Amino acid sequence: MSWNMAVNFLAEEKIWFDKYKYDDAETQYYIKLNGPVSNKVQNSPAKQENGASNILRDIARARENIQKSLAGSTVQCSDIEMCARVISLEKENQSLHQVVEDLRLAMSKLEAR
Repeated sequence: MSWNMAVNFLAEEKIWFDKYKYDDAETQYYIKLNGPVSNKVQNSPAKQENGASNILRDIARARENIQKSLAGSTVQCSDIEMCARVISLEKENQSLHQVVEDLRLAMSKLEAR
């Protein structure tokens, strides 16, 4: 491939060399769409958290819950129905694992005949 062919190919390629500009514009659009923040919220240091920090806090909380569940401790659930559903699914999963193990034993006995 010659140098000119490579340059022509790259000239026609749809690469976002200035993607950061579009990201900044999108951020500004959503800030304008949601409206200005009130003075009370702006002056309150406790409420200066933006949506990203809320998301980061939720992610950190989810990681803690995952680590606790992997360690065997119980996870505090805020939604009782969801917790009941998870417990039900865990019991069902255990029973299905037992059924699969029983089927494996039965198959091995049949193969041994």
